[in-house]
Amino acid sequence: MSEKPGFVLFWMDDDGKERSHQLRPGESVVGRLSREDPWGVYLKDVESLVKMGVEDPTVSRIHAVFLLNDEGLQVEDRGTRGKGSRNGTFVNGKRLEPRKPVKIEPGDEVRLGRYTVFKVGRMEDKPTIPVKPGETILLDTSRVQTLPQELLRQSIQITPRKIALVIDEKTPRKSLDLGDIKIRPEYKSDTYREYPVQKLKNLLSNIDSKLADGLRYVEKGLNRRDTETLKEGALIIIAYLKPKTIAGIELAKEFERMGLTEDIESILAICENITKDRAEEPQIKNLITFVRKVQHTIRATIDML
Repeated sequence: MSEKPGFVLFWMDDDGKERSHQLRPGESVVGRLSREDPWGVYLKDVESLVKMGVEDPTVSRIHAVFLLNDEGLQVEDRGTRGKGSRNGTFVNGKRLEPRKPVKIEPGDEVRLGRYTVFKVGRMEDKPTIPVKPGETILLDTSRVQTLPQELLRQSIQITPRKIALVIDEKTPRKSLDLGDIKIRPEYKSDTYREYPVQKLKNLLSNIDSKLADGLRYVEKGLNRRDTETLKEGALIIIAYLKPKTIAGIELAKEFERMGLTEDIESILAICENITKDRAEEPQIKNLITFVRKVQHTIRATIDML
């Protein structure tokens, strides 16, 4: 089977980093496929099992399938029992009918459940290499057809066949074509390590929105004595209030300043108790109060950026 279509899936992991995976011909299954990592979302094809770095309790064990062949790329809402997923698969906002594959093209957005979102793209003919200021990359002279004018001052011919290219803060902030490869300079924000400000704002807003969803389910479940709705809300809060996420976007110091840090473990424990039918009403109300404080902290941080 030909690999001519060259389709790639792009997504943002829970640490705010862009990830990608080139689809292989045949079926690629997406779901919570690991028993050791119950909330983690994975992508599995005939050759590999890819941990996406995303935790999403609204994704089914087997949720959707991407099908790649010579005619193009399709996506199917399959579900664990083959009758469609519980929370749905969406293409550009429209929910798919179970077991009815739909053709997708570069630029389309595919969402699984509420939070796991893919962008469909094409594999570039040229690989793109991420580099950071202070790094030096070695290039074969045979690979550099036309070095951009702005990089000439940063290149050093070290052998007849090798050029050293020094990346610094003045390097243009865009992908640079260097013959049969590209480089993409990466920059650190002055305030938040590894997060450009707008990307950080988007990430914080996303987490705020997801916590709001979790709270909505918890409050609804508490008012209606509906344990399943309560559990769904607790799982969402667990997924997006985990210490890894907080540390990853450098909110830990802000949480400590607000006096929230010591409460996180106990709040996550309440969420765990909810999923096991062990939480009492006063605990659940404490959970609601705490998550609102977290949202206040996140919104205050957004306002400071």
